[in-house]
Amino acid sequence: MELTSHDSREDKDVQAGMELTPCNSREEKAGMEFTPNISREEKASMEFIPHEYQEYAIQFVLDHPEAMLLLSMGLGKTSVGLFSILQLMFDRFEISKVLIIAPLRV
Repeated sequence: MELTSHDSREDKDVQAGMELTPCNSREEKAGMEFTPNISREEKASMEFIPHEYQEYAIQFVLDHPEAMLLLSMGLGKTSVGLFSILQLMFDRFEISKVLIIAPLRV
């Protein structure tokens, strides 16, 4: 879907049930940040389905007590890490506490 002007983009997003909210800093300079209107039912139905390389990375993390994820940008390091933590906490009961250190904003 190609959008030509700022006004038409807002109109089309509103028609599609989406809203645009103002941002701070970098995003504010770029324009507006896209925030979809998603109901609780839709959020509950969202499921993480890992790609083959992500499944391999998850299994590697689960099999090794010390592991480091070295994947390129955009390949799902966060998803792999969080999914591995969920597996270790709630399926295997091998860990009870997790400390996640991450920047506030990327």
